[in-house]
Amino acid sequence: MTRIVPFLVAAAFLIPGPAWAAKDRDGDGVRDRDDACEGQDDRVDLDANSQPDCGENLLVGAGFDSVDQGLAWEDDVSGNSSTGVSFEDGQGYLYSGSLDIRLSGPFDTATQGSRFSSCVEVEPGSRQLLMAQVQVQSEGSGELALLEYGDLVDCLGRTGALARTRLGGRLGTVGWEDLGGPLSLSGSTRYARVEVRAEKSGQQGVLTRWDNVLLKPLADEPALASAE
Repeated sequence: MTRIVPFLVAAAFLIPGPAWAAKDRDGDGVRDRDDACEGQDDRVDLDANSQPDCGENLLVGAGFDSVDQGLAWEDDVSGNSSTGVSFEDGQGYLYSGSLDIRLSGPFDTATQGSRFSSCVEVEPGSRQLLMAQVQVQSEGSGELALLEYGDLVDCLGRTGALARTRLGGRLGTVGWEDLGGPLSLSGSTRYARVEVRAEKSGQQGVLTRWDNVLLKPLADEPALASAE
């Protein structure tokens, strides 16, 4: 018996477990049985609270992992501008993707922009955290903004905004950078439109790459946002 027991113990470590235990259908490196958000990337945690952003986010398709997810966002481009899903990722993961907003120059006017946005229901008077990752290639800048509305029709139509908060921009960044911060909503606000935008500089074009846009309610953090 003393010879059999060591053999059984060693065999237990050599025999693989069931196939379902190691399956990872969405390719984010987290096994299906431990996956908090099937079809999204559980590893993204921009606010560093040890909780996957995908489980806290009010926005749908904010990781731009596929064209299907991007359908939740509205494309507002014209002229020499375009949007599309890129294979690059703000976290460096091969599995995921990002959103490209491109303005192709030269231009006749000094300023021109193109945006991609999503409308979502929010709690009136609440505090929210708005963040995103951005990469700006060539001259130009990327802007992250939130517009507040009293009803869904105005939000969808981009008319009658109660307020607009711009959480900074990035000019000529090389790598991926985090952008954004906390903000307070008006007591009349029931819907919010989150925008990611490309702004050209001078007459030349610009490519901005966006990933992992996060909008989540805040309970305790103070609101620190500069409104325009």
